[in-house]
Amino acid sequence: MSFTPDPPDQRDLASYSHREFTRVADGLVAPDVSRQISVGYTRTIEAVPSIGSGTLTIDFTRQDLKTITITGSFTLGEPTTNGHAELYVTVTGAGGYTVTAGTNVQTVGTFPSLATGTNYVLNVRRYGEGIAVAQIVALT
Repeated sequence: MSFTPDPPDQRDLASYSHREFTRVADGLVAPDVSRQISVGYTRTIEAVPSIGSGTLTIDFTRQDLKTITITGSFTLGEPTTNGHAELYVTVTGAGGYTVTAGTNVQTVGTFPSLATGTNYVLNVRRYGEGIAVAQIVALT
């Protein structure tokens, strides 16, 4: 698939010759959702072993999209390398589990109590040695 703009003197997004993109606001374009965009790219989602106690240390050297099942309270440890990951979190059992930020892990807001029947996204980033930032958001 190619995306070829009109000549440089006609830079208005509405004038792009490739109509598989839709103008959604000034300066923004989005794929036309009625068409499938395929560019030969495959994404693998890593299944992280479930955790119900102890410390979870996320490995950034593998996939950055992950799934995990939570079966109890645990501590989120600092990743050993720089990077980022997003984990789709499923909670089983009684729920009411707590996630504690480990040494050198800073939270964005407060980690919620993890309830059964609610799914979450856990975002973890480490930019420099010794500091990681984490956030847990409930999917509603």
